[in-house]
Amino acid sequence: GQEHAAALESPLARYAAQLGTEHELAIVQPEKLGQMEALAVCGQCHSQRLPSAPEKLWEFLDSGPSYRPGDALAAHVTPITRDTPSPDARDPELFRQRFWRDGTARLTAYEYLGITQSPCLAGGEMTCGSCHSMHAGDAAGNIEPELRGDRACTQCHADIAGDVRGHTHHDPARSGARCLDCHMPRMVYGILEIHRSHRIEVPDVKRDVEAGRPNACTSCHLDKSAPWAADAMRAWWGERYQRPASRPDGAPLELPEALASLHAGDAVQRAVYAVQFGRAESALAPREAAFALAHLVIALGDGYPSVRTLARRSLRALDPRLGLDLGAELEAFDPFAPGEERKQSLLALLERVRAVAREHCASPAADTLLSPDFELDLERVRALLELQSDHVIAIGE
Repeated sequence: GQEHAAALESPLARYAAQLGTEHELAIVQPEKLGQMEALAVCGQCHSQRLPSAPEKLWEFLDSGPSYRPGDALAAHVTPITRDTPSPDARDPELFRQRFWRDGTARLTAYEYLGITQSPCLAGGEMTCGSCHSMHAGDAAGNIEPELRGDRACTQCHADIAGDVRGHTHHDPARSGARCLDCHMPRMVYGILEIHRSHRIEVPDVKRDVEAGRPNACTSCHLDKSAPWAADAMRAWWGERYQRPASRPDGAPLELPEALASLHAGDAVQRAVYAVQFGRAESALAPREAAFALAHLVIALGDGYPSVRTLARRSLRALDPRLGLDLGAELEAFDPFAPGEERKQSLLALLERVRAVAREHCASPAADTLLSPDFELDLERVRALLELQSDHVIAIGE
């Protein structure tokens, strides 16, 4: 860095570097590169990776990566995928746990992999710069305001922009018609938040449920089952969309998919749905969301502090929408307190939630594991909790 700064101290040297192509200090403009070379500029960081030659690891640790903007990324590193062998024989699942069963990343820092798995790449034009800009938009994502919505997709898919209702079968003004919510759903965990997947794809209930990963439809329609979602897709878009045969955890398919995932799912799956229940953009009207309260309280007892924290966050988001005045109790609950202390707080909160929901909210639907007066069917909930996998997931961020 010191050598670079010294070499470009003169304004003339900086102009020469800006305009040059052969000089070793020439500045690379990603938008002037080919598609894969432009993607690599971002992928050098936004991709967990290993040196293409394993023995280069020590060289990288000593002097830094060898990749330079404009290079082919594959000449220097190999992105980690679900099938990358673990270098630690004691932990063969090291990399596999970072992906959903179909190879889609479920942690942040795999955005490059997601884009390179996307059909949108086939046109030869899409790059990270199609939506992001290093010198525009807010700091949270470097995205221009208009590209945070449908424009991110309709800048290429203009025909869909002309008939949003015809394409989505949803009200164009509602979240069900938002391109990103369907094709880049929030299912990626990172630093106590759930982010959008960068694998741009078409939702498929059978594929998603059988792979043990969140589905875009039931991440919004939180009170609906996977078969319901599959039937709707088949009615709208044809026979290719079939019902799933089963979930990997064995949870009943007739339950709302969100509830099954919140209680029986894999740890990242539980984190995803703990967040989804608190989102204002879901398909649930505020009064319909009351069934989620007791289930989120159960999630406050999850074995992972991240899931407990996210469940508490969603409860705090739902509280003012439903007008329940639970703020003090939710504020007092400490997701990091010792287990017995949390258990006592959880039981008290569960009873309090039942009392205020019974007073202020319409009776829950019959398939939400709640009685008409909001008493939780603990026997069935426990059965779901027992389906959780018993291995510990440790994920690198």
